[in-house]
Amino acid sequence: MPMSLLSKMSERPFRAGCAKKASFPPKCCGRPLHIYIWSNLLDREVVERYEAIEEESNADRPLYCADQRCSAFIPENNQISDELRYCGDCAKLTCLSCRNEFSRHSLGEDRDRLICPVDDADLKALKDLGHQNKWKQCPKCLNLVERVDGCNDMECVCGADFCYSCGSHFDENDRCQCRFEAL
Repeated sequence: MPMSLLSKMSERPFRAGCAKKASFPPKCCGRPLHIYIWSNLLDREVVERYEAIEEESNADRPLYCADQRCSAFIPENNQISDELRYCGDCAKLTCLSCRNEFSRHSLGEDRDRLICPVDDADLKALKDLGHQNKWKQCPKCLNLVERVDGCNDMECVCGADFCYSCGSHFDENDRCQCRFEAL
C-alpha cells in the first residue's frame, strides 16, 4: 500500500476524534489511538490538534480565556506569574484565582499581588439563577451544569464526569456512594 494512501487512511479517525472534545481520544474498533504511534504518518496540523486537545483533557483544572469573545483554552505553559496566564489566541491575561480578565483587578498595597474584583452584578445574577434552577458546578472546571433529564452521571464540556447529586468527581470505575435523589 502506498505511504500516501496509508497516511490518508490513518488520518480519518484522528480528524474525527479531534473534531471536538467530546469525541476525544480518537478510537478505532473501540480502542484509543495513541498519537506517538501514528505521528509520522499524519499531517502536522492533525498532530498539533491532538496534542492541544490532549493537554486540555489532561488539565486538572482547565483555564479558559476570560474574554467572552474568545474563551479559548489557556495551557499551563502560558503562565506568566503565580496568578496569571496569557491567552495565545487574543493576547488577554486571565487570573487563575477568580478567572476574570487581568484588567478588572487592582494591585494590593504592597503592589506585588493582585486583588480579584468583587463579584459584579452579572456574576451574582448568574449564581442566583443557578441556585434557583439547582444547577451544579463541575468539580474540575467550575462551569455551571444543568441536568435536563436522565441520571445524575454528568459529563461536563471539559470532559469531567461527576455526580449531579453530590458533586463527586469520578470515572467509569469509581462511582460516588451517595443516594441519588429521586428524578
